[in-house]
Amino acid sequence: MNGDSYRLKQSARRRAAGTEQNQATPVVDPDTGEITAT
Repeated sequence: MNGDSYRLKQSARRRAAGTEQNQATPVVDPDTGEITAT
């Protein structure tokens, strides 16, 4: 098994999980438009 491809799979999975978390992190109050950190 190629060690590089294993690392690439792990980093890609981690990066995909990170982007999902980053998109969900800013919560905008629809009434005030204020961004609240969670």
